[in-house]
Formats: sequence, C-alpha cells, structure tokens
Amino acid sequence: MKQTRPVTNGPLPIPADFDSKAMPFTFLPRGFAPGAPITAALPDNQTHQWRMISRSTRTRTGGGLGKGIDACPLVFLSYGDSPTFGSVSGVDFLDRCASGRLEADGVSGFGSGEGEAGRAMENRLSQRAVWAEGQPIGDLMARALANPRLISLAAGFVDPMTLPVEAASGGMADVLADPELARAALQYGTTHGHVVLRRMILDRTRRADGVRARVDTTLDQVLIAAGSNQLLHLIADTLLDPGDIVLTAAPTYLVFLGTLNNVGARPFSVSSDAQGIIPEALSETLQSLQSSGLLTRVKAVYLVPYYDNPSGALMSAERRDALVELARKWSIRHKIYVIADNAYRDLRYGGEDVPSTYCFADSDDRVIETGTFSKSFSPGIRVGWGILPRELVGPICNQKGNIDFGSPNFVQYLIARILEGGQWEQHVERLRTAYSNKLRAMLAAADRHLAPIEGTRWRAPSGGLYVWLELPEGLDAGPEGALFDMAVDEGVLYVPGQYCYAAEGCPIRRDRIRLSFGVQTEEGIARGIEALGRAIREAMRSRSPRAINT
Repeated sequence: MKQTRPVTNGPLPIPADFDSKAMPFTFLPRGFAPGAPITAALPDNQTHQWRMISRSTRTRTGGGLGKGIDACPLVFLSYGDSPTFGSVSGVDFLDRCASGRLEADGVSGFGSGEGEAGRAMENRLSQRAVWAEGQPIGDLMARALANPRLISLAAGFVDPMTLPVEAASGGMADVLADPELARAALQYGTTHGHVVLRRMILDRTRRADGVRARVDTTLDQVLIAAGSNQLLHLIADTLLDPGDIVLTAAPTYLVFLGTLNNVGARPFSVSSDAQGIIPEALSETLQSLQSSGLLTRVKAVYLVPYYDNPSGALMSAERRDALVELARKWSIRHKIYVIADNAYRDLRYGGEDVPSTYCFADSDDRVIETGTFSKSFSPGIRVGWGILPRELVGPICNQKGNIDFGSPNFVQYLIARILEGGQWEQHVERLRTAYSNKLRAMLAAADRHLAPIEGTRWRAPSGGLYVWLELPEGLDAGPEGALFDMAVDEGVLYVPGQYCYAAEGCPIRRDRIRLSFGVQTEEGIARGIEALGRAIREAMRSRSPRAINT
C-alpha cells in the first residue's frame, strides 16, 4: 500500500541527483510565482504527485517561464492534494516529467485520485492530447449553426452557391467512363501522390511565377496531401520538437497556431503591416532570441503571403526577398525554414500576381510552399500540395506514409481531370467575380455603418476572403467582452481577433475582429455590417474606460 502524505505550498523537492540547471522546462508548483525553478533535493523516502497542466496555463499565469531559459515553455507541473506513489529518482524523473509520463513506480501521473481505485479511474492521455486544444472557431461555428437567424461573418467558408457541382459531376463521369483510368483511380495511390496531378501543379506554379519561376525544382519535390492543413501538420511533425519556436505574423492564421500547440511548439509573433511581417521587426526578434539563448530553438518563419488570413495582406516581391534573406542570415547553427501558406493565391480580385516565395531563395532550399484546391475549387475535395526543399521530401513522406499511405486517390484523379479539361480555370474566374462583388458589398457597408464610428479602421484587401477590422482602442471584442454578446443579440457573428495572436511576442489585441465575406449573400453582408455597427455603438456606450491591450 502506498503512503499518502499532505502537500504544502512550499518549494517542491526533487531528486538529489537532479540538476535543475539542465532541466528542459520550468516547473510551476502550486503556490509558486510563475517561472520559479525548483532547486531543493528530494530524499528517497519523500514523495509528491506531479501533474501536467495544459499549455494555456502559460497565458493565465503570466508567462510561466524563467527569463532567458532555453527551454520548453509548454510544460508546467504542479502537485495534487493527495499524492500516492513511491519515489522517483534522478534522470528517470527528468525523462518522465519531460514526456508527461509518471506512470511507473505507482506514480499516478495526470490524475489526482487516491490509492489503487484512483489510479484505475485515470484517463491516460498522451502529452500531445494534453497540448492540443480545440479550435475556438469551432465553438463559433456551432453557435452559428444552432441559430440560423445569425448572420455569420465568422467562418471562412466558401459560398455554397458557387460550389462546382457541374464540373465535379462531369469530372467524375469522365474518370469512371474509362475502365482503365477508373481502376487506377479507385486503387491505392502512392504516398507522393498522383504523378499527373503533381506535374500539373508544378507546371501551373511555374506559369504563374513567370520570369522568376524556379526551373531547378523537380517533380519529386511536389507532394500531395489531404488539404494544405494536413501538409502543415506534417511539416510541424517533421521539423519541430517540443519547445521549438516558429515565428508568425501578428496576427496570423489561427488554425496553424493550433497545429503548433499539437506538437508542443512555441509560436512567437512578429509585428506586421499591410504587407505582412516587417523585416526590421523580424531582425529585432531574432536578435532578441539570440541574446536570450533561444535562437537555436527557432526552426521556421510562417507566412501567408497571398491575401493573409486574417489581415488580407499581400506580400510584395521585395518583402518576400527580404524575409527569405533574413532567414538565411540567421541560420547560424541550423537552417531556419520559411513556410509559405498560399491557400488564397488564386482568389485575386485586382492587381498583379506576385511570384511564389520560393522563387526568392534561388538555389537555397529553405522555402516550403503549400497550396490547396479547397478555396479555389471545393473544400469538400480535400486536395492540397507542397513544393518541398529536397532534404525534407523523404522525412515528410515518411511521416505521411505512416499516417495514411497517401491521400485519397480518386479525388486526385478528379482534380487532374478538371485541370486538364479547363473547368478549374473557368470556375476560378466565376469565383473571382462573385467574391469581388461580396468584398465590395462589405466595404460599402463598412463605409456606411462603421466609418462614422471614431477609431474604427480597416484596409481594403485585393483578394482572399477576409477584412481585418480595428475597433476603438479599449473595446474588448473577445468572447468574454460585452461586444461579442451584443453582436450576437443584434444577429451577427464574427471571429474575435485575439484568437489570431501567438501567446508570445507582440501583445494580443482584443480590439480586433476578423470578418469573412465568403459565405453570405451581398444583402446578408450589408445587414451583418449594419448590425455590427449597432453593436459597436452600444458596447462603446456601456464599456468601462480601462485599456485591454495587454
């Protein structure tokens, strides 16, 4: 029978042969100030229960990290009220804490129950399950679906009336009409993906890039995935260890922040403007991380260079060149990759196209390009792709092969047939017309209903699906703020901008809103913006004067 002993709020002892200076994370026992390391020794006859706390604790506890520690910032440990287990020693203690497993020697790990019965009831989740947090936008979508009267300007959905029913139906019929082609499409494919589709993607990218096109890229560098989000997750799994840093724009794509959470990585935001990440700000951030001893943990810079989600920013050729050069310059002990997420490239409503970011890496393979047919054709046909640096092709294919052998083969044949027949280009032109009209409707409604509100600002994007709205300073647009409920009461739903910021780096702005014009009709967009204007005015009348941008 294991002994149970009370726990007090004091310095939590650890094994005598445990070197606190070498520990790969900071401990946060209950009752301790954030970031306080533990240095006392643990005699073999003293025991404590340790419990992993969710990564979100870092935000709630004011950071939780000791300054300058080259460490995993995602792990916090506390001890339960009734620990019941035997002692753990030295390096074994460290190894099992680092992996979130303290199940041996009677240690009850994540649970807090007493004795054998308590241990039997524990839910033994993996560390990655603990790190993973549900996407907040999922709750917003559920709320919208539960209340059909709500005008949702939140979801990045495409307009259902633009979905390519006829093109998809014709493409499937063409694939199935040829018995040999149909058998190939209905069989397992390769991990790399359908070779015909990969060739089409590479050729199409080169045509779009024009005179800057990379001619040294080979077909084996093109990989098909089940949507670009799967590829982003494969990249994260391949490149990142817990505690590694990925630099993002402030704001950035909120789903990718969740991807980084899943692998225990550390997203760190960098100041941005109308073209995305500011080169000078990136340089300053890298210098600061070097001074803190954290440069070796920086693995990648993440960009959404075409009509950014959420800001709508289009990155110029000069800006891309500068950011790629900075990644090269600061690759001192290892290569810092640039991940270019091109989900919205085809949704261009004005101006000239800009060459792919990897065109600015010359022969230096450090840019990872990702793309998708979800926005430009159909989100129900989950086909994405990547153009990878040569040294990452094998490792990422290995990751993918262990997950699904390869993406669904039939939809790859379908997309290839649609590209070959010219239906994709025709559909994209229809999308551009429909979405540019919706964008104009949103901007006109904003001019009418939001511009008169002092302190409310936005930039008109030239593509994509989003408008990034800045509210009067101090107005909290978050889910706990008054504006959110007032907007719902008025019949409109938006994405709170705070979800689009990494927990570290730039301040999290709560006076920002992401608005999507993809799914609503032009009339619905106008009514939604009018309702939002009413809610903002009401919230301003009732708000407290405190500033919330901390």
